[in-house]
Amino acid sequence: MMNRHFMTLLACSLSLPTWAADVTRTDTNPVQRQSLTHTSTATSTEHTQTQAKQLGLTQRDIIKAKNWGLTLAQWSRYKSLMAYSPRGTWSKDIDPITALGVSADTEQEREHYARLLLKIEAQRIAKEVAFENTRKRIAQQMFKDQPIVRLPRPSKKPAFTDYVALFAARTCPKSCQTFLRGAIESTPAYAKIDLYIVGATQESHIHQWVTQLAINPALIAQGRITVNYDAGKAQQLKLKSLPARLVVSHKGEIKDETYH
Repeated sequence: MMNRHFMTLLACSLSLPTWAADVTRTDTNPVQRQSLTHTSTATSTEHTQTQAKQLGLTQRDIIKAKNWGLTLAQWSRYKSLMAYSPRGTWSKDIDPITALGVSADTEQEREHYARLLLKIEAQRIAKEVAFENTRKRIAQQMFKDQPIVRLPRPSKKPAFTDYVALFAARTCPKSCQTFLRGAIESTPAYAKIDLYIVGATQESHIHQWVTQLAINPALIAQGRITVNYDAGKAQQLKLKSLPARLVVSHKGEIKDETYH
């Protein structure tokens, strides 16, 4: 009886499946696994360098694209937009993701960049909150019950005391354009002008408006005038008709409303 049981165990041990042997061999060969990892990493790096060279990007561009969560192709488009399109003049300090988002041609692209930007902003806020909590904890340990004196920062006066918001439909006729030109020309230097195009969905629509109204590029570069997508603002404000002119204080209070 014992000999038969021993023979059965021996037969089972001799008939192990091949995967079991492979696992044993793999687990005892870390050098081979490390070599494969290095090979894969080297191949990926080489591909990145090749693509960057084809797109005319530098090592600095590669690092920046990675930090913003963008592909090299997307970073190349961002650089092109800022160098050659009106966006580079209108919004000199715009971040790469927003620049790509407002210049996107499809809703799918806009959604992609919106999600990416929100993700990065959420990470930034989480890190800032975590640091502030740590700062408070360390301050409590260092100074205990002593009050912490924080010097107030000098208040920065707003660059403009009033804001003029102009709303117009993308298919605005000549009379509408005349109304807008008059509104722009009559706006004093201490007021900023924000023009919102209702129904604009592409960068070309914005560029068309700048051309039609003959807006001075210098005023855009100075931040005196901005041309923007409406993004539902006219509906939120419940404007009676278009075009419309609103005079808003720096506190956000509507001081005057004019319709054509």
